[in-house]
Amino acid sequence: MRGGEVVGRRLAAAVLLGLIVGIAGIGTALAAEPATISLGTDGWTSLPDGWSDFVGWDPSTHTGWLNQDLYARIMIVSNDVTLDGNGFTLAGDNTGDGVTLWLKSGVVVKNLKIREFTRGIYLVNSHCNSISGNTVAKNVNGIWLQGSSNNTITGNILQGNTDKGIHLMGSAGNTISSNTATDGSYGIWLQGSPNNTVTGNTASGNTLRGIQLANCTGNTVSGNTASNNACGIWLQGCQKNNIAENNLRGNSVAGIHFMGCSENTFSGNLISGGGKGIHGQGSGSNTLNRNSVSGCDCGLSLLASSGHDIYNNTITGNCCGLSLWNSSNNRVYNNNFIGNSVQALVGLGTGNVFNLDRPAGGNYWSNWTGPDTNGDGFVDSPYVFERRNRLYYGQDNLPWTRENGWLDAYTFEGFLPPLDSDGATFRLGRSIPVKFRLRDANGDYVADAGAALFLVRVVNGIPGEEIDAVSASKSVHDNFFRYSPGDNLYIFNLDTKDLSVGTWRLRTALDDGTSHHVTIVLE
Repeated sequence: MRGGEVVGRRLAAAVLLGLIVGIAGIGTALAAEPATISLGTDGWTSLPDGWSDFVGWDPSTHTGWLNQDLYARIMIVSNDVTLDGNGFTLAGDNTGDGVTLWLKSGVVVKNLKIREFTRGIYLVNSHCNSISGNTVAKNVNGIWLQGSSNNTITGNILQGNTDKGIHLMGSAGNTISSNTATDGSYGIWLQGSPNNTVTGNTASGNTLRGIQLANCTGNTVSGNTASNNACGIWLQGCQKNNIAENNLRGNSVAGIHFMGCSENTFSGNLISGGGKGIHGQGSGSNTLNRNSVSGCDCGLSLLASSGHDIYNNTITGNCCGLSLWNSSNNRVYNNNFIGNSVQALVGLGTGNVFNLDRPAGGNYWSNWTGPDTNGDGFVDSPYVFERRNRLYYGQDNLPWTRENGWLDAYTFEGFLPPLDSDGATFRLGRSIPVKFRLRDANGDYVADAGAALFLVRVVNGIPGEEIDAVSASKSVHDNFFRYSPGDNLYIFNLDTKDLSVGTWRLRTALDDGTSHHVTIVLE
């Protein structure tokens, strides 16, 4: 009676789920466990009686395929064969593995629906295989690689697998691309797996993490979308990974979280909504640059972390823009902090800096943009962070007056002789060559900048009305510098014959919005 009840239940489940097609197929599938069948270069083997029509085989291409849904497990027993699911379903009893590759290479598994196994597709010590276009749903784990390298896992749908959608353990050099991993605990998990590429995947609606790396080195995680997970991308105990250009939305704990990590790069990620944007804990010497974080509880956050370089990020409309707590020797410069309820909170750390020397300067703070009386692009006074109590402290000594000012600004190398930073004394009426060079952010000479020269008479330390400079060259009828490509110089020959004896301040105005001053004396 008990055996009959089991058979009856399996029959009812098969009919309700539509997993078994055809009367003969149903009859065979009612065994207590799924059948185990094999595919190799000799075709299908170990087929139960009556199953020969359920599968197909082309010996010329070494391709085997399904002709209907099967209640079975498939072992790949040869290299260089193709398993084409043909859109049909391989179903199990929530134990074992759906498709297994053990010590195999050159195998293709495609177009197969797999459900209700411990692992839908399992690769062990298998290399250079392709797993593509499969739907792996309602298993414990979807696709699992162990000790397997240089495989391509692409275009698969991993849905509702209770633990992990894709799991790599001790596996190197694999490409994980264009997969969708949703509604599990973890979308994609790499553990002790170096030098893999994870790109263009979607990991959404997972109760824990969209993408997780644990004890991994040298991986590239780029161009992925991770939304509405607890955490979008999580790293633990990782070094020298590149996390770039990912779109992370509405992850309740953090867009990116890293713990015990060093020498990783987080760049160009777009993070919006949810908990913390980027949060580091117990980590050192990571780089955060070109990220955009908006609408989060905290944009950038470090806890007990040191030695980070944080630059060229845009942090907009968060409850807190920047939080450093018990974190030391971090460099935070050339970032935009725009419209955050609290721009920065820094406490219980030492050696943190929030600006470099000129010309790089500090950050842009949307609530601290002036005055800039000398026109050098920096606010005249430091930006002092909110001090809620004596434990909080920090300031930016060279706050920029405009967003991304450091990207637009030229490096001005100073006035050249006969002028110098302290000015010089000249005889009234002579022509004075005003010369300088400019470099861009890459250190290359700038040849196409707009630069104009203005003068103001200074009497008893009080400047008068500013006037346009006049060139000594008869062919020049404005106050703009000309560029000499042979020596990379901007040159203006200042005519002084219509000026007066005394102190004059020269202002060179550049088209990046900055001005540079030098004082001369005419006698």
